[in-house]
Amino acid sequence: MHYELATTDYLYLREMAYGFVKSLVLPEDVYIASRVLDEGGLRSLSAGARVRMKVEHGRFGRGYVATWIELTDDAEAEEDAIN
Repeated sequence: MHYELATTDYLYLREMAYGFVKSLVLPEDVYIASRVLDEGGLRSLSAGARVRMKVEHGRFGRGYVATWIELTDDAEAEEDAIN
């Protein structure tokens, strides 16, 4: 299952090369690897950055993992399930 979502809360641990975002509809934070940021043309994100991403269930069915990300200034972006 994939989700496309937008969020504003973000924590990026530069020394660990990963970060997390909070979603309003998903029950857990979404993990973002630095590789996903690189593929999206981003070096890092700052707190409060508005992003849109595609998300999958994490390994072993635990948590969520971002597979694609982009910055957005769409203040009205909604979270929609993608089948």
